Amino acid sequence: MAKANKNIEAIYPLSPMQQGMLFHTIYNPQSGAYFEQFSCRLKGAFERDAFSKAWNEVVRRHPVLRTAFVYKKLDKMLQVVHKDVELPISEDDWSSLPEKTQAEKFERFLIDDKKKGFNLSKAPLMRFYLIKRGEQDFYFLWSFHHLLTDGWSMPLILKEVFTLYEMSVKGFPPRLPAVRPYRDYINWLQKQDMEKAKAFWQEKLGDSSQPTPLVRTLTDTVSAETQTRQYKMQTLEIERNVFSKLQEMAKQNQLTMNTIVQSAWAYLLHRYSGESDVLFGATVSGRPPELPGVENIVGLFINTLPMRISINPDDKVGDYLKEVQAQAVAMREYEYTPLVEIQGWSAVPRDLPLFQSIVVFENYPVDSTMKEQKLSFEISEVRSKEETNYPVTLVAAAHETLTLEFAYEYPLFEDAIIRSMLQHLQNFLTAVAEDPQRSLRSIPLLTPEERTLTISEWNRTEADYPEHLCMHQRFEFFAEQQPQAKALQFADDTLTYAELNARANQLAHYLRKKGVGPESTVAIYLERSFELIISLLAVLKAGGAYVPLDPNYPADRLKFIMEDSNAMLVITQKELQEKLQSFKTSLFIWEDEQSAFEKATDENPDNRTVPENLAYMIYTSGSTGKPKGTLLQHRGAINTATSLGHYFQLEPGKSILQFASIGFDASVAEIFGALLNGAALHLISKETILSENGITDTIRNQAVSTVILPPSVLAILTEENLPDLHVVGSAGEACSPEIVKRWVKGRTFVNGYGPTESTVAATLQPLTKPLPDGVPVPIGKPMHNAAIYVLDESLNPQPIGVPGELHIASVG
Repeated sequence: MAKANKNIEAIYPLSPMQQGMLFHTIYNPQSGAYFEQFSCRLKGAFERDAFSKAWNEVVRRHPVLRTAFVYKKLDKMLQVVHKDVELPISEDDWSSLPEKTQAEKFERFLIDDKKKGFNLSKAPLMRFYLIKRGEQDFYFLWSFHHLLTDGWSMPLILKEVFTLYEMSVKGFPPRLPAVRPYRDYINWLQKQDMEKAKAFWQEKLGDSSQPTPLVRTLTDTVSAETQTRQYKMQTLEIERNVFSKLQEMAKQNQLTMNTIVQSAWAYLLHRYSGESDVLFGATVSGRPPELPGVENIVGLFINTLPMRISINPDDKVGDYLKEVQAQAVAMREYEYTPLVEIQGWSAVPRDLPLFQSIVVFENYPVDSTMKEQKLSFEISEVRSKEETNYPVTLVAAAHETLTLEFAYEYPLFEDAIIRSMLQHLQNFLTAVAEDPQRSLRSIPLLTPEERTLTISEWNRTEADYPEHLCMHQRFEFFAEQQPQAKALQFADDTLTYAELNARANQLAHYLRKKGVGPESTVAIYLERSFELIISLLAVLKAGGAYVPLDPNYPADRLKFIMEDSNAMLVITQKELQEKLQSFKTSLFIWEDEQSAFEKATDENPDNRTVPENLAYMIYTSGSTGKPKGTLLQHRGAINTATSLGHYFQLEPGKSILQFASIGFDASVAEIFGALLNGAALHLISKETILSENGITDTIRNQAVSTVILPPSVLAILTEENLPDLHVVGSAGEACSPEIVKRWVKGRTFVNGYGPTESTVAATLQPLTKPLPDGVPVPIGKPMHNAAIYVLDESLNPQPIGVPGELHIASVG
């Protein structure tokens, strides 16, 4: 131990970025994040001994390159600078291999080298390889951990290495100007006012409580069993004439190219997420100008800070760009703030990331630095590879033109989506270059191919359905066609279509006498039962619209819905009526009224509604505010039921489980997907749902052929020994590939998505086999007769747009 201590030159704390990188490296050591690789090809009169001496001298000059990191059994993380380190330089000879084989082997070599990682407590956190390709032809690989240096430092290090190399081969002693050590920056950090920084960041972040969500196809995670983290990259060069116009526009408006790129990304986040207030990370140089000589210090200065930008689509592009730059300028005084502290000061919960994407603007051209060196050998094929812990990183560099590169985590991010995002960025930048005075709203992001896809392909959903009928009329058709067919089953009790129709008719005639008619609303507050289904049909037959109330709703939600819906009547039962005593609405107590309405005729009432009349009013969960009552017409509901019958194979002789709460629109899919297609509806009590094997026993014992269940329920059920179950639907939550893999065997699996406003479902994706590993479950294409619209700059519905502004019209 004493010998080890003699080799210690200094011990001091970490910089903010070092803290973050070290945390993520420790938290997920297998991710490969922050493992850096610089490689190139060296051709010509190359002297390996001089090259090794040059590297050793550079490491001697810069303490940070002799640094290790300790954190175990300590109150805080520390970096330890060693006086001397031995540089691991390995050599190999591939000169006997064909050139193509050498190139392929080198790519595999990079991957294998990365897998080795680093022991962070042992310096140096870097290693070197020289691989001989032929006479005077070598691959050079420098692998190191990002904890040591940033992109600004890379050209400094390489310039020194090759300058010292040339001195050595020419017989000159190594002589370079002295530089300040990284510790001087750490000392500067200790003197900064964190309370002042705290006040700034709290004001900037305000009440922002969650990271900006990206579109569903970008952020859906795949199951741990199938996910293999792979960082991929895609690059796009902006056309040079566009770049020239951007440079001129930036010069005239005193803007930086970094501002333009950040503004472009913020606008895309706005369009993708639908949020007007977006939050992403921006990497800053972090080199304080008040620290003399800071531009030549080798070390990790960069920091990633939150950019919170509010976007008003009506703003002019030029005004928007200036506002983004003003925010960036205001942040410069506080670039030293650790991100972990900023998150702690924000309203974003600790278990969520502050942002899901970062923007890096590189103003340190490593490639150019290498080319500018006057060397006795040729350098080519210069490459730098790095990864962050963020799902997506946009790296921009402006040299001869503007280069945009997405580094993204696959399969979390699909290749096609990233290509589309790059194209959208180019479209935004092109529009800005052409006319900075246009409004943000008017910027067209879609490519011609995407417009065609949206207008033609996605809207190719036409299908026949009984558009002249109302929901109850469609049910009456099947009651006439198959009177003895089973309509309902609950435990051992059943009702035929004729019996269900007759009872609903009696109640409908009775309700009409109480004033129920077109556009009037009747609340249904009943436990799962035949009476519940009879009441729904009766309200529709009487001409009214039903408002479903789950018996488990708390009193305040019941009160809000009753007042907001203006229901003229509540159909309930004795055991539930106590919760309704304080409401002014008239009560229809089933047990008290049954003997009276059963005396009414059981003939079909004359129809008094049209397909455009209100059929039901269902309330959203209210998770983002007050519950919102959604008004749905017969026309949309009967079209949806017809479409669901097609996708879920609901027809005479088939059956579906009624699992969903009456308060959720999934119940509409189950109840009317069955009764408007001639299938049987199997009711299940909440006690059976909560019992250990209640759901699967019901499916098996009653030979249910179709179920629609949330993925969280499918995950805990057994998929085996259910011979009659042919269709499994997933809805209400994001579905994992593992769920599909389990349930699709020998069946059709249908993944559904849709807001209540689009009449239950908007898109459906049937699957008949498991998905390839790493592929997220698609939400599918629009349902029959659905239409894709967006709002253009004049606020007129147009079938064009971009992800995030797509509106799916009511399915009908």
